[in-house]
Amino acid sequence: MSAAVLVPVFRQQQIKSWPKHEKGGPAVYMPLGDALTRTFPYDAHTALYSAPDVPRRLCLDALKSDEARAKLGDLSIGFVLFDIDCATSHKALGGSGNVPAPDAWWLDELPK
Repeated sequence: MSAAVLVPVFRQQQIKSWPKHEKGGPAVYMPLGDALTRTFPYDAHTALYSAPDVPRRLCLDALKSDEARAKLGDLSIGFVLFDIDCATSHKALGGSGNVPAPDAWWLDELPK
């Protein structure tokens, strides 16, 4: 049995990334299953890479510099995830964050 894929979870979408910014919001690493099913008290975001040695959001510069690449340790791509938001329930799209997406919306999304 293989080990669980660990993914970063961020407290917000826009945080300063490493190595462009030395300081920035932290990433908390957890198994992918937990990140996708757990309830968070904030608008949680994740990324498709896994680099637990650097618990930060990464920018492309992390792959361009030999020094930064050495600090990343074991960088891997563990999954691909698509974030599809329902306008009725997504606050940033004008909806209410407290309203679940309607069943009809989910059914329309399934073929995609």
